[in-house]
Amino acid sequence: MKIEVKRNIYYVIKNKDAMEYLDENEQKFLVQIQNKICEARMLNDKKAFNEYWVCNVDEPYSDKVIEIILKGESDKQEE
Repeated sequence: MKIEVKRNIYYVIKNKDAMEYLDENEQKFLVQIQNKICEARMLNDKKAFNEYWVCNVDEPYSDKVIEIILKGESDKQEE
Protein backbone atom coordinates (compact mmCIF):
# COMPACT_ATOMS: atom_id res chain seq x y z
CA MET A 1 0.00 0.00 0.00
CA LYS A 2 1.36 3.41 -0.97
CA ILE A 3 1.50 6.06 1.73
CA GLU A 4 0.97 9.63 0.57
CA VAL A 5 2.92 12.57 1.93
CA LYS A 6 0.60 15.02 3.64
CA ARG A 7 1.90 18.57 3.54
CA ASN A 8 0.95 21.58 5.61
CA ILE A 9 -1.18 19.77 8.17
CA TYR A 10 0.70 21.16 11.19
CA TYR A 11 1.60 24.59 12.47
CA VAL A 12 5.22 24.66 13.57
CA ILE A 13 6.35 27.78 15.36
CA LYS A 14 9.91 27.89 16.60
CA ASN A 15 9.87 29.08 20.21
CA LYS A 16 12.78 31.41 19.55
CA ASP A 17 10.88 33.04 16.66
CA ALA A 18 7.77 33.53 18.79
CA MET A 19 9.82 35.20 21.51
CA GLU A 20 11.68 37.38 19.01
CA TYR A 21 8.90 38.38 16.62
CA LEU A 22 5.76 38.49 18.77
CA ASP A 23 5.10 41.18 21.31
CA GLU A 24 4.16 40.23 24.87
CA ASN A 25 0.40 40.29 24.18
CA GLU A 26 0.78 38.13 21.09
CA GLN A 27 2.89 35.65 23.05
CA LYS A 28 0.21 35.45 25.76
CA PHE A 29 -2.46 34.96 23.10
CA LEU A 30 -0.47 32.14 21.52
CA VAL A 31 -0.22 30.42 24.91
CA GLN A 32 -3.98 30.85 25.40
CA ILE A 33 -4.62 29.18 22.05
CA GLN A 34 -2.29 26.30 22.94
CA ASN A 35 -4.01 25.88 26.32
CA LYS A 36 -7.48 25.86 24.74
CA ILE A 37 -6.44 23.16 22.28
CA CYS A 38 -4.88 21.07 25.08
CA GLU A 39 -8.03 21.35 27.21
CA ALA A 40 -10.27 20.36 24.29
CA ARG A 41 -8.07 17.38 23.44
CA MET A 42 -8.26 16.14 27.03
CA LEU A 43 -12.07 16.45 26.96
CA ASN A 44 -11.94 14.09 23.98
CA ASP A 45 -9.79 11.58 25.88
CA LYS A 46 -6.64 12.47 23.99
CA LYS A 47 -3.22 13.41 25.28
CA ALA A 48 -3.06 17.14 25.98
CA PHE A 49 -0.41 17.57 23.31
CA ASN A 50 1.60 15.44 20.97
CA GLU A 51 5.32 15.76 20.50
CA TYR A 52 6.98 15.69 17.11
CA TRP A 53 10.39 15.54 15.54
CA VAL A 54 10.76 18.37 13.04
CA CYS A 55 12.96 18.36 9.97
CA ASN A 56 13.18 21.34 7.63
CA VAL A 57 12.58 20.18 4.06
CA ASP A 58 15.51 22.24 2.82
CA GLU A 59 17.99 20.19 4.87
CA PRO A 60 20.21 17.96 2.70
CA TYR A 61 19.08 14.86 4.62
CA SER A 62 15.33 15.59 4.50
CA ASP A 63 14.67 13.07 1.68
CA LYS A 64 16.17 10.32 3.85
CA VAL A 65 14.03 11.40 6.80
CA ILE A 66 10.77 11.26 4.82
CA GLU A 67 11.73 7.84 3.41
CA ILE A 68 12.18 6.51 6.96
CA ILE A 69 8.87 8.03 8.08
CA LEU A 70 6.97 6.61 5.10
CA LYS A 71 8.48 3.17 5.66
CA GLY A 72 7.44 3.32 9.32
CA GLU A 73 3.89 4.31 8.38
CA SER A 74 3.72 1.52 5.80
CA ASP A 75 4.99 -1.01 8.35
CA LYS A 76 2.27 0.11 10.81
CA GLN A 77 -0.43 -0.54 8.22
CA GLU A 78 0.88 -4.04 7.56
CA GLU A 79 0.60 -5.03 11.23
